Amino acid sequence: MNSIAALATAEPQRGDRSQVITFPPISRQIAGREATHSSIELHPADVTRHRSMAWPSLKIQLIQATRCEPLRYEFDGACHLLIAYERGERSGGETLVQGLAPCSRRDLSGKLSFVPAGLRFLEQYTPRLLLRATIFYIDAESQSIGSDAVDVALRATPRIFFEDGALWQTAQKLKSIVDNGVTNVPYAQALGSTLIQELLYACRGGPRREPPMCGGLAGWQRRVATQYIEDHLAEAIPLKSLAELVGLSCFHFARAFKQSFGMPPHRFHLSRRVEHAKILLAIPSHSVTEIAFDLGYGSLSAFINIFSKLTGQTPTQYRRSFE
Repeated sequence: MNSIAALATAEPQRGDRSQVITFPPISRQIAGREATHSSIELHPADVTRHRSMAWPSLKIQLIQATRCEPLRYEFDGACHLLIAYERGERSGGETLVQGLAPCSRRDLSGKLSFVPAGLRFLEQYTPRLLLRATIFYIDAESQSIGSDAVDVALRATPRIFFEDGALWQTAQKLKSIVDNGVTNVPYAQALGSTLIQELLYACRGGPRREPPMCGGLAGWQRRVATQYIEDHLAEAIPLKSLAELVGLSCFHFARAFKQSFGMPPHRFHLSRRVEHAKILLAIPSHSVTEIAFDLGYGSLSAFINIFSKLTGQTPTQYRRSFE
């Protein structure tokens, strides 16, 4: 029943001490509007912190809410927009993309939304969890799109709150580049091209659903466990901690995790450390020793041994591939 306009103008409940922000109604006609800005506009602007990095055909912006206050954000630019919601749960709000029916989905964590160039996007977010998302602005006129046919396919397919494992993984790799300030342009552009191709595949063929796995983790359990590992890469993670997060015994969690990912939790943790190390190795100013200790290794030799075992080359050999 709630619409964005209704939520924006609703009266505060008695006893609510949070700051009340009144947004103007946004039920006005959105078709036929010309693009007015090239980045998402957030209201109020000071409730989030963000960090961005840009290349000729791609801009990436990391957004994280810092206070539990209502957010309203909109976009109607001339580039394609992809949003990866790493964490987000709202108690109220609505999402509107020109050409699609409004959506009031509450749990946004682990979801993707794609808005083709020229379509208006509006979202109201009354937080239950503070929002954390990665925004990708893809230049619709760039040659990296590939062809006019590819651009037409992207423009024809707005989608909100879908899942696609391959696209999500590529998005997270690009997010790590911004997180760590990687300046290796060829590497970033290669990932950007991969992102576009994965996005095109998802738009043309629909979401690639994972086959059901007998005894594996449920989707929400996989997301919770892997996000916890990503957030604690440099720490030792007890099996018990992961099992408790998803409500399973250690025995059942270990078996279900291996069924889901093809490797035990400890090996998955090591592999994610190595993937993160690859990002850091692309930054010339970071020494191999610093990277080893930043990722929680007790010694340089331990880092080299594990990196070599999982990649077939030493960290120094891997770094030379960027020269």
